[in-house]
Amino acid sequence: MNPGTFHPRYGIALKIAMFSWLVTLVTLLIFVFVIVPQQKASFEEGLASKARGLSASLQDVIAGAAVTEDYSAVVDHCRQVLQGDDSIVYLVISKNDGFSLIQQSTAGPGAQPGGVRPEPLWRQENLDGNWHPALRQASSGIGMVQLFQRRVFHYSSPFDYSGIQWGWVHVGLSLDGYDRSVAAVYRRTGILAVACVIFSLAASILFARRMVTPIRELQTVLQRVAAGDLEAQAAIHSGDEVESLADSFNVMARNLLQRDRTLEEAKATLEQRVRERTAELQEQVAAKEKAWSDLAEAQQRLMDVSRQAGMAEVATGVLHNVGNVLNSVNVSAGLIREKLHSSELTTLVELSHLLTRRGTDLPTFLAEDPVGVQIVPFLAQLAARLTSEHELIEREQALLARNVEHIKEIVTMQQNYARVSGYLEQVSVTTLVDDALRLNAASLERKGIEVERAYAPLPPVMVDKHKVLQILVNLVQNAGQALEAGGKAQRRITVDVSPRGPERLAITVLDNGIGITPENLTRIFSHGFSTRRGGHGFGLHSGALAAREMGGSLSVHSEGAGRGAAFTLELPLLSHRIDSRNAP
Repeated sequence: MNPGTFHPRYGIALKIAMFSWLVTLVTLLIFVFVIVPQQKASFEEGLASKARGLSASLQDVIAGAAVTEDYSAVVDHCRQVLQGDDSIVYLVISKNDGFSLIQQSTAGPGAQPGGVRPEPLWRQENLDGNWHPALRQASSGIGMVQLFQRRVFHYSSPFDYSGIQWGWVHVGLSLDGYDRSVAAVYRRTGILAVACVIFSLAASILFARRMVTPIRELQTVLQRVAAGDLEAQAAIHSGDEVESLADSFNVMARNLLQRDRTLEEAKATLEQRVRERTAELQEQVAAKEKAWSDLAEAQQRLMDVSRQAGMAEVATGVLHNVGNVLNSVNVSAGLIREKLHSSELTTLVELSHLLTRRGTDLPTFLAEDPVGVQIVPFLAQLAARLTSEHELIEREQALLARNVEHIKEIVTMQQNYARVSGYLEQVSVTTLVDDALRLNAASLERKGIEVERAYAPLPPVMVDKHKVLQILVNLVQNAGQALEAGGKAQRRITVDVSPRGPERLAITVLDNGIGITPENLTRIFSHGFSTRRGGHGFGLHSGALAAREMGGSLSVHSEGAGRGAAFTLELPLLSHRIDSRNAP
């Protein structure tokens, strides 16, 4: 497939925008489903507080009438209360024997406050057990009262007099103000939700476009270079990893362009030199001409073989070192892909469909339905799971970025391999060891390998940290492969960092894997030799060479097959540069 014609099914910009928008929607839904019920509960508490006050005032009047059995004062008091407050629908005083006084407002629903109100109606009836709850404690709620054929806020309070359970006081309040307040809350919340959804969608799209624009610019330059335009340069100033990648790509393109020009010049001058040499050789004796011709051809073949061998050495080193890091890259990418595949977003979509199907009865469904009342707690749990999922993806993405940076450093190091010495930095040896273990952490965890650390306190050292890191990564990876091949139930790697005299330190990677036979101990660092099936034998060889260049050494010890192995990297504590031509 031509890379220039590839079109992804879902672009990075779309994924970033949709993920950011979905996070905003989840947050908004949580806010709505928490605030609206709280507002409704607050309105109901206001009605309950008013009903409690009315009940208390009625009980004071009923206490006086309970002795004389004269309820005219109670009726007059109730009439005054009803005429003074148009939000009161009815007042009912009921004795335990069923005798009840019913005071009912004659104003219909929606009556204007302050208008002329008709006289309240009152009557005497014997009410059934529904008006005498078995549990003698105050209760309240919103519902339809069949006696008055009206939906009200009903409040019931028991009345005891002189230690006798006398009866009940019932207060019915109009829901006109409550309904208006709830409608206003829904209206304001809906407007705010729509505004937030639109704003978050626009912000997510703009942010995603801004993040993807440098990648698209780099892709355009890559297509030009792939088409043969080696002078193309990526001018990206995003201030992040994309800019660093673009700079590395520009360096690579310039090197390729310089190489092509050099080859063109060499080709042109080579033809001229061949013609001149041929003219000179034609003047000599035929035998001498043939001898010189054979010698020139032999020298040319020798140079070609030498150059190809050197290029193969560098190339195999790069492939092996990059391959070590790519294992961790593949593991991180697999974890991210698996987490995205099993994401809880599908659960959120199903919940959204459920709420959409409820339509206009959504408040009743959330407040009364056995399934609906569980939605708000479920959303909180879902938000926690999505947050955990997002944090895991962020950690794996950070590890992926560090591994990609390390691959770039490996390539840069191999490009400068022919120089006399590397760049020395003052670093902590234990930090380098921990970095090497982190690069192999996913692979070790997958294989069930325990890692033990034994670090002695050491001062920082001056070394080429990238070469040391590559050696340690290779040693840890080899130890993991040896443990996997050994088949033992308990797999363990021990990393020991300790001084070796006043001028050197030692880093030992010890495993309890398959071990090394005595005949292989003498060949383990030879170029191309490997005890592992499918191994290429370049890692330990290049590691030993790099250790020598830094003035150190790489050695191995094993008691034999099945007894494990210990690889020790020794480095000098003093800062100095080792000329690779004088290295042993």
